[in-house]
Amino acid sequence: MSALNPLQSQPETIALSGDWHGDSERACAAIRFAAEHGAAGVLQLGDFGIWPGASGTTFLTDVETELAETGLWCAFIDGNHEDFWQLYALPVGADGLRVVRPGLWHIPRGTRWTWHGHRWVGLGGAVSLDRKLRRLGRSWWPEETITHEQANEVIDGGRADVMITHDCPDSGVAVIPDLPPEDVWDAEQMRQSRAHQRTLEAVVE
Repeated sequence: MSALNPLQSQPETIALSGDWHGDSERACAAIRFAAEHGAAGVLQLGDFGIWPGASGTTFLTDVETELAETGLWCAFIDGNHEDFWQLYALPVGADGLRVVRPGLWHIPRGTRWTWHGHRWVGLGGAVSLDRKLRRLGRSWWPEETITHEQANEVIDGGRADVMITHDCPDSGVAVIPDLPPEDVWDAEQMRQSRAHQRTLEAVVE
């Protein structure tokens, strides 16, 4: 397992995965799959599993152990279901990333890097459609959404070849897999989600 910031390396093969939601079995299976297929590491696309309490700590320990055993790294953008108060308490290093555990990094919103001549940018965040079922500081955090300041910072940074996000832009995505139909959700949360996706669309454009 490398201690080097993986965004400063030039990996030949990476794996993409998402929505682990603090599920150790799912996360470790994805890491093993990546290792078996020759990946240097995993880019995790949000809803990683930064969570309060013992379950969150156990998940991080399990991921750290699996990364050490496979020799892989993992770098993740945040989703909407993360304990942002815990995550943002970790310092951003001089290299622009947060070290969460050995071999495990958080990619703050707007982080840019270059792999093999291709310009990448990360921009996590989304709206929790089930927010009314969640509790502030326990299962929902207001930092979940992309702010206009963050969006403008990415726009001002110029073009990118690859953009990794947790939410999807407002156009070009007909169906989000496994997401229940719109009439299941609270109308106000749907409105906020659409507005968030329009913000992301503006960044993509």
